[in-house]
Amino acid sequence: MDLRISLALAAVLSAGAAWADARSDAITAFEARQDREALAQFEALARTAPDDAELQSYLGRARLRGGQVDAGVAALERAVELAPASSPYRLSLAGGLGQQINQVGMFRKMSLAGKVREHMEKAVELAPESVAAREALMQYYAQAPGIAGGDMKLARKQADVVMPLNVSAGLRMQAILAGFEKKKDAEVIAAWEKAVASDDAEGRSRFAYQLYLQGLKKWDAAFAQLEALAKLKPDAPGVKYQFGRAAALSGQRIAEGEAALKSFLETGPKADSDPGRDAAHWRLGMLYEKAGRKDDARAQYQASLRENPQFAQAREALDDLD
Repeated sequence: MDLRISLALAAVLSAGAAWADARSDAITAFEARQDREALAQFEALARTAPDDAELQSYLGRARLRGGQVDAGVAALERAVELAPASSPYRLSLAGGLGQQINQVGMFRKMSLAGKVREHMEKAVELAPESVAAREALMQYYAQAPGIAGGDMKLARKQADVVMPLNVSAGLRMQAILAGFEKKKDAEVIAAWEKAVASDDAEGRSRFAYQLYLQGLKKWDAAFAQLEALAKLKPDAPGVKYQFGRAAALSGQRIAEGEAALKSFLETGPKADSDPGRDAAHWRLGMLYEKAGRKDDARAQYQASLRENPQFAQAREALDDLD
């Protein structure tokens, strides 16, 4: 083989290996919740390969984590355009569009809601046995107004389909629906207790239950569920964040809430569903404000905005404090 051809081939192979390594590094950073690093890496990779559906999906999700909602949705739409038969890509896009809804006026909300429903329904059609897709669609049907496709019968159907596939998830969905159906508190709590009794190893139903209790401001009960979760998953950042959130909202167990949020900030988020550091600083600021520590609260709100300059809640909290 001609030496020049051999050198050119070696250069091509080397470049391909470097590209594969860069892609792997970006995905590893994303999964490890190294959000800033992952975003920078995916931005660079996507510029080089704009027609790579997987990269566009990761880029969109990374942008959403960084508070870049419109840009995130644009990348997720591109991923679906490139791979329309991917249920996970459509589900991610529906989630991004859901975030967009919170930032627009009423007329556009209706338009976006239709897109959310379209992509969720397609995600279920493409992967009928996907519990995640059916649970998301159930949430949409249960929460959306009728004019936007909300329908409790269709929501209940998703739970019915999931039950034989995954009993734990099915019972959790039934408990969520009991709340949306405005059943008596005792009935809803009984449904949640049944779901928790059949919970999976990750404690997903118990985690959802404590969120429900926080929403009702049943703080003692919420803290009890969080303590049980902490025993099950002592190192889970999401549980620590929720303990701090409950303390900040209730004004109870302030010292424990402070310790939980500081511990969260030491390790950072791990799971895809964990809030970011910006949210943890914001909650810690709320907690300090409740305790009358305004200087400490200000420092935390400022830290939140350094993490995410577009974090509106932290900006509002800081403005109100000053």
